[in-house]
Amino acid sequence: IKELKKRLANMIVPAVIENQSLPGYICKQSGGIWGKWGAKSATTSQFTIEQLLNFLSKLSKTMRCYYMEDSMTRQILTELLRVIGVSAFNHILVRKNFCTWKRGVQIQYNVSRLEEWCTTHGIAEATLHLQQLLQAAKLLTLNKTSPQDIETIFDVCFLLNPTQIKKLLSLYYAADFDSPLSPELLKIVANRALLNEKSDTLLLDLDLGPDFTKPNIRPVEYIDRFIPSWISLPNISVVAANN
Repeated sequence: IKELKKRLANMIVPAVIENQSLPGYICKQSGGIWGKWGAKSATTSQFTIEQLLNFLSKLSKTMRCYYMEDSMTRQILTELLRVIGVSAFNHILVRKNFCTWKRGVQIQYNVSRLEEWCTTHGIAEATLHLQQLLQAAKLLTLNKTSPQDIETIFDVCFLLNPTQIKKLLSLYYAADFDSPLSPELLKIVANRALLNEKSDTLLLDLDLGPDFTKPNIRPVEYIDRFIPSWISLPNISVVAANN
Protein backbone atom coordinates (compact mmCIF):
# COMPACT_ATOMS: atom_id res chain seq x y z
CA ILE A 1 0.00 0.00 0.00
CA LYS A 2 2.81 2.39 0.84
CA GLU A 3 4.48 1.80 -2.51
CA LEU A 4 1.20 2.34 -4.37
CA LYS A 5 0.64 5.60 -2.50
CA LYS A 6 4.14 6.78 -3.45
CA ARG A 7 3.49 6.12 -7.12
CA LEU A 8 0.10 7.76 -6.89
CA ALA A 9 1.34 10.85 -5.05
CA ASN A 10 3.14 12.26 -8.10
CA MET A 11 0.03 11.90 -10.26
CA ILE A 12 -2.74 13.34 -8.10
CA VAL A 13 -2.20 17.10 -8.39
CA PRO A 14 -1.30 17.18 -12.12
CA ALA A 15 -4.12 14.80 -13.08
CA VAL A 16 -6.96 16.00 -10.85
CA ILE A 17 -6.15 19.65 -10.09
CA GLU A 18 -4.07 20.90 -13.01
CA ASN A 19 -5.29 18.80 -15.93
CA GLN A 20 -7.65 20.78 -18.17
CA SER A 21 -9.69 18.42 -20.32
CA LEU A 22 -12.45 20.85 -21.26
CA PRO A 23 -11.22 23.08 -24.12
CA GLY A 24 -13.84 25.76 -23.51
CA TYR A 25 -12.66 26.43 -19.95
CA ILE A 26 -8.91 26.70 -20.24
CA CYS A 27 -7.33 28.74 -17.47
CA LYS A 28 -3.81 30.09 -17.95
CA GLN A 29 -3.16 30.94 -14.31
CA SER A 30 -1.00 28.30 -12.60
CA GLY A 31 -0.73 30.05 -9.25
CA GLY A 32 2.05 30.71 -6.74
CA ILE A 33 5.47 29.15 -7.25
CA TRP A 34 3.88 26.65 -9.66
CA GLY A 35 3.19 29.54 -11.99
CA LYS A 36 6.88 30.51 -12.03
CA TRP A 37 8.18 27.00 -12.53
CA GLY A 38 5.55 25.85 -14.96
CA ALA A 39 4.83 28.99 -16.97
CA LYS A 40 5.66 27.26 -20.22
CA SER A 41 2.92 24.66 -19.70
CA ALA A 42 0.15 26.53 -17.89
CA THR A 43 -2.55 24.75 -19.87
CA THR A 44 -1.02 21.29 -19.70
CA SER A 45 0.05 19.00 -16.87
CA GLN A 46 2.60 16.29 -16.29
CA PHE A 47 -0.13 13.67 -15.88
CA THR A 48 -3.66 13.64 -17.25
CA ILE A 49 -6.83 12.30 -15.72
CA GLU A 50 -6.74 9.54 -18.34
CA GLN A 51 -3.33 8.39 -17.12
CA LEU A 52 -4.55 8.34 -13.54
CA LEU A 53 -7.58 6.28 -14.50
CA ASN A 54 -5.38 3.91 -16.51
CA PHE A 55 -3.16 3.46 -13.44
CA LEU A 56 -6.16 2.52 -11.32
CA SER A 57 -7.54 0.22 -14.04
CA LYS A 58 -4.24 -1.62 -14.44
CA LEU A 59 -3.97 -2.05 -10.68
CA SER A 60 -7.52 -3.39 -10.48
CA LYS A 61 -6.88 -5.80 -13.36
CA THR A 62 -3.59 -6.99 -11.85
CA MET A 63 -5.22 -7.81 -8.53
CA ARG A 64 -7.98 -9.73 -10.33
CA CYS A 65 -5.44 -11.64 -12.44
CA TYR A 66 -3.68 -12.77 -9.27
CA TYR A 67 -7.04 -13.80 -7.77
CA MET A 68 -6.78 -11.42 -4.86
CA GLU A 69 -9.76 -11.65 -2.53
CA ASP A 70 -12.47 -9.29 -3.75
CA SER A 71 -12.89 -7.66 -0.34
CA MET A 72 -9.17 -6.79 -0.23
CA THR A 73 -9.25 -5.40 -3.76
CA ARG A 74 -12.14 -3.13 -2.84
CA GLN A 75 -10.41 -1.94 0.33
CA ILE A 76 -7.17 -1.14 -1.48
CA LEU A 77 -8.87 0.78 -4.29
CA THR A 78 -11.08 2.63 -1.82
CA GLU A 79 -8.04 3.68 0.21
CA LEU A 80 -6.30 4.98 -2.92
CA LEU A 81 -9.41 6.99 -3.82
CA ARG A 82 -9.36 8.43 -0.31
CA VAL A 83 -5.74 9.51 -0.80
CA ILE A 84 -6.66 11.13 -4.11
CA GLY A 85 -9.54 13.06 -2.58
CA VAL A 86 -7.62 14.23 0.49
CA SER A 87 -4.41 15.15 -1.35
CA ALA A 88 -6.22 17.11 -4.06
CA PHE A 89 -8.42 18.91 -1.54
CA ASN A 90 -5.49 19.92 0.66
CA HIS A 91 -3.55 21.16 -2.36
CA ILE A 92 -6.33 23.56 -3.37
CA LEU A 93 -6.26 25.12 0.10
CA VAL A 94 -2.58 26.07 -0.11
CA ARG A 95 -2.30 27.28 -3.71
CA LYS A 96 -2.55 31.02 -4.32
CA ASN A 97 -3.80 32.72 -7.49
CA PHE A 98 -5.16 29.42 -8.72
CA CYS A 99 -8.77 29.10 -7.56
CA THR A 100 -10.82 30.51 -10.45
CA TRP A 101 -14.29 29.54 -11.64
CA LYS A 102 -12.78 27.88 -14.72
CA ARG A 103 -10.54 25.76 -12.48
CA GLY A 104 -13.63 24.78 -10.57
CA VAL A 105 -15.29 23.54 -13.75
CA GLN A 106 -12.20 21.58 -14.80
CA ILE A 107 -11.77 19.97 -11.37
CA GLN A 108 -15.46 19.03 -11.24
CA TYR A 109 -15.08 17.28 -14.59
CA ASN A 110 -11.99 15.37 -13.44
CA VAL A 111 -13.73 14.29 -10.25
CA SER A 112 -16.75 13.15 -12.26
CA ARG A 113 -14.43 10.92 -14.28
CA LEU A 114 -13.15 9.36 -11.06
CA GLU A 115 -16.71 8.84 -9.83
CA GLU A 116 -17.62 7.18 -13.12
CA TRP A 117 -14.60 4.89 -12.81
CA CYS A 118 -15.62 3.89 -9.28
CA THR A 119 -19.15 3.07 -10.39
CA THR A 120 -18.07 0.97 -13.38
CA HIS A 121 -15.58 -0.96 -11.19
CA GLY A 122 -18.11 -1.78 -8.49
CA ILE A 123 -16.80 0.49 -5.73
CA ALA A 124 -19.39 3.27 -5.83
CA GLU A 125 -18.96 3.73 -2.07
CA ALA A 126 -15.43 5.05 -2.69
CA THR A 127 -16.90 8.20 -4.25
CA LEU A 128 -17.72 9.37 -0.72
CA HIS A 129 -14.02 10.19 -0.32
CA LEU A 130 -14.23 12.60 -3.26
CA GLN A 131 -17.19 14.65 -2.06
CA GLN A 132 -15.27 17.31 -0.11
CA LEU A 133 -13.05 17.88 -3.12
CA LEU A 134 -16.12 18.06 -5.35
CA GLN A 135 -17.77 20.62 -3.09
CA ALA A 136 -14.59 22.71 -2.99
CA ALA A 137 -14.60 22.79 -6.79
CA LYS A 138 -18.32 23.57 -6.80
CA LEU A 139 -17.70 26.51 -4.48
CA LEU A 140 -15.43 28.09 -7.09
CA THR A 141 -18.22 28.07 -9.67
CA LEU A 142 -21.01 29.49 -7.50
CA ASN A 143 -22.01 33.16 -7.50
CA LYS A 144 -20.26 35.27 -4.86
CA THR A 145 -21.77 38.73 -5.24
CA SER A 146 -24.32 39.02 -2.42
CA PRO A 147 -24.93 37.85 1.16
CA GLN A 148 -27.56 35.46 -0.20
CA ASP A 149 -24.89 33.89 -2.40
CA ILE A 150 -22.78 33.27 0.70
CA GLU A 151 -25.73 31.51 2.35
CA THR A 152 -26.11 29.38 -0.77
CA ILE A 153 -22.43 28.44 -0.64
CA PHE A 154 -22.73 27.28 2.96
CA ASP A 155 -25.84 25.25 2.08
CA VAL A 156 -24.37 23.62 -1.03
CA CYS A 157 -20.95 22.95 0.49
CA PHE A 158 -22.30 21.35 3.65
CA LEU A 159 -19.36 18.94 3.98
CA LEU A 160 -16.92 21.83 4.31
CA ASN A 161 -16.54 23.58 7.64
CA PRO A 162 -16.66 27.40 7.85
CA THR A 163 -12.88 27.64 8.17
CA GLN A 164 -12.36 25.74 4.93
CA ILE A 165 -14.98 27.84 3.13
CA LYS A 166 -13.32 31.00 4.41
CA LYS A 167 -9.94 29.83 3.15
CA LEU A 168 -11.26 28.92 -0.30
CA LEU A 169 -13.03 32.25 -0.69
CA SER A 170 -9.93 34.13 0.43
CA LEU A 171 -7.94 32.26 -2.24
CA TYR A 172 -10.51 32.91 -4.96
CA TYR A 173 -8.84 34.61 -7.90
CA ALA A 174 -11.03 36.81 -10.12
CA ALA A 175 -10.12 36.18 -13.75
CA ASP A 176 -11.70 36.49 -17.19
CA PHE A 177 -14.06 39.39 -16.42
CA ASP A 178 -15.03 37.85 -13.08
CA SER A 179 -15.67 40.19 -10.14
CA PRO A 180 -13.51 39.83 -7.00
CA LEU A 181 -15.17 39.23 -3.66
CA SER A 182 -16.03 42.41 -1.82
CA PRO A 183 -14.55 43.04 1.65
CA GLU A 184 -18.09 43.02 3.06
CA LEU A 185 -18.73 39.46 1.88
CA LEU A 186 -15.37 38.28 3.15
CA LYS A 187 -16.21 39.80 6.53
CA ILE A 188 -19.51 37.88 6.64
CA VAL A 189 -17.65 34.63 5.96
CA ALA A 190 -14.96 35.47 8.51
CA ASN A 191 -17.58 36.10 11.21
CA ARG A 192 -19.19 32.70 10.58
CA ALA A 193 -15.80 30.97 10.64
CA LEU A 194 -14.88 32.72 13.89
CA LEU A 195 -17.59 30.81 15.77
CA ASN A 196 -15.89 27.44 15.14
CA GLU A 197 -12.33 28.57 14.55
CA LYS A 198 -10.89 26.59 17.47
CA SER A 199 -12.63 23.30 16.65
CA ASP A 200 -12.50 23.38 12.84
CA THR A 201 -9.60 21.81 10.98
CA LEU A 202 -8.37 23.30 7.72
CA LEU A 203 -6.54 20.43 6.06
CA LEU A 204 -7.78 16.86 5.92
CA ASP A 205 -5.72 14.13 7.59
CA LEU A 206 -3.89 12.20 4.90
CA ASP A 207 -2.42 9.69 7.35
CA LEU A 208 -5.76 8.69 8.84
CA GLY A 209 -5.91 5.40 6.97
CA PRO A 210 -8.39 2.60 7.65
CA ASP A 211 -7.74 -0.68 9.39
CA PHE A 212 -7.94 -3.25 6.62
CA THR A 213 -10.24 -6.15 7.34
CA LYS A 214 -8.63 -9.50 6.58
CA PRO A 215 -10.79 -11.83 4.50
CA ASN A 216 -12.05 -15.03 6.01
CA ILE A 217 -10.05 -18.18 5.29
CA ARG A 218 -11.76 -20.29 2.67
CA PRO A 219 -11.27 -24.07 2.45
CA VAL A 220 -9.52 -25.29 -0.69
CA GLU A 221 -11.49 -28.18 -2.11
CA TYR A 222 -9.70 -28.66 -5.38
CA ILE A 223 -6.39 -27.59 -6.93
CA ASP A 224 -6.20 -27.39 -10.71
CA ARG A 225 -3.14 -29.40 -11.79
CA PHE A 226 -3.21 -28.17 -15.36
CA ILE A 227 0.09 -26.63 -16.48
CA PRO A 228 0.25 -25.19 -20.03
CA SER A 229 2.72 -26.99 -22.28
CA TRP A 230 4.44 -23.75 -23.25
CA ILE A 231 5.51 -23.15 -19.65
CA SER A 232 8.79 -24.90 -18.97
CA LEU A 233 8.35 -26.13 -15.39
CA PRO A 234 9.42 -29.79 -15.43
CA ASN A 235 9.77 -30.16 -11.64
CA ILE A 236 6.33 -28.69 -10.99
CA SER A 237 4.86 -30.94 -13.67
CA VAL A 238 6.28 -34.05 -11.96
CA VAL A 239 4.93 -33.04 -8.56
CA ALA A 240 1.50 -32.28 -10.03
CA ALA A 241 1.40 -35.62 -11.85
CA ASN A 242 2.22 -37.60 -8.69
CA ASN A 243 -0.50 -36.04 -6.56
